[in-house]
Amino acid sequence: MCGKIVLIEWVDSYSVYEQWDFLNDLKEPEIIKCKSVGFIVNETDESILIMPHISGDNEAGKGGICIPKLAIIKRTEL
Repeated sequence: MCGKIVLIEWVDSYSVYEQWDFLNDLKEPEIIKCKSVGFIVNETDESILIMPHISGDNEAGKGGICIPKLAIIKRTEL
């Protein structure tokens, strides 16, 4: 069963370098900020699972993402 629709603003992790690099040549890493919108499908103290696509009978969903709450910057109910 799906719940309210929310906009979650969060920071993501990523791999910066795919090859060997000289440490003195490395630039300062950037923070990647993301926005995700969806129906709340499940939520715990540590994470929230949202899905943007839910079937008409609320039996199935697609495109879900589980976001750790430590990564959340802002949460807005829509």
